Amino acid sequence: MRTLNQMKETFKVNHAENTIEMTKQFAKASGVFGSDAYKMLVEAKKQLPNYKVVVKETPKRKQAKDNYKGLTYDYMERYISTKENKDELMEEYNKLRGIGTGHDEIIKKAPYSKVKKWFLTTFPEINIYTEEREEAWEVIETKAKELKQEKAKATMPNAVYVPTILH
Repeated sequence: MRTLNQMKETFKVNHAENTIEMTKQFAKASGVFGSDAYKMLVEAKKQLPNYKVVVKETPKRKQAKDNYKGLTYDYMERYISTKENKDELMEEYNKLRGIGTGHDEIIKKAPYSKVKKWFLTTFPEINIYTEEREEAWEVIETKAKELKQEKAKATMPNAVYVPTILH
């Protein structure tokens, strides 16, 4: 479990709304009896008995529209080499990259984003594979979280659960 120093934000008092606001992470930490987070919350409730404790949703990180981690020039070249019309495709690919023209230093190379766009347009199956891979990772991450929670329960069978929302 993270210590308070490792948490970006613990909790804050919102006097305008008469609330003690905390992150989900801090709420979880404050549910452990005797922890620093628990002590801080109890102290805050002592000093502000009429304030309501609220767990605020942290804004979710924006995920990139497309996640093509590992889509390097090397990968593209290896993928193209597996196709029947590889010579034609490699010629087009090399032209985009400014390779093999005899004027490599003079020819302006297309930026990676343009080469990537050409590659994904030429090989749409890569998009399908990437989407399936992302879905698979979500399932794996969910199962890993569940296993972690089960393991935590098994290692602390006598732990006392203290609700994090105090009114």
